Amino acid sequence: MIIGGIDPGLVALGWAASADPYQHSITRAGIVRGAKDLPYSERIVDIADRLRDVMPLCDVIYVECMRYRPGAKVNPAILLQLNLLAGSCMRLLKPSGQMFFVEPTTWKGTLDKEVHHSRIRVCLDEQERAIVDAIKPKSLAHNATDAVGLCLFATGRLTPQTKTLRKK
Repeated sequence: MIIGGIDPGLVALGWAASADPYQHSITRAGIVRGAKDLPYSERIVDIADRLRDVMPLCDVIYVECMRYRPGAKVNPAILLQLNLLAGSCMRLLKPSGQMFFVEPTTWKGTLDKEVHHSRIRVCLDEQERAIVDAIKPKSLAHNATDAVGLCLFATGRLTPQTKTLRKK
């Protein structure tokens, strides 16, 4: 069974695949970048096409999706475009495959990105860390790290955590 993880982004989309049916090892990961000169509507198609060229067809895909929350400092139009990109990833499913859309707090909890990425690295074996460390450019590797985290979450190797509140 091949399990995929996708962290959609309009600058860079992170992806990962876990193809070992027993160990659920991360076997591939990377980022896909769309052409910067394209309007967002065309960039979504471009990114999805590029992703199809590098990611294997999956039995199950976990995709991070965002929900607008009133008062958030995020442009709702960007969230809509990210979710359209997430939906376009369905083309990577095998005919009988399943896709799950997961909100960040469901699989990451409420930890800061740096802390969460450290937790992901701790869950990886040496070979898996080498796959993540080989992703270039390093400035965009965090997208693939999130996709790896989604695969770990999907296979039960990573559980969400929340910040611990310190008493004053």
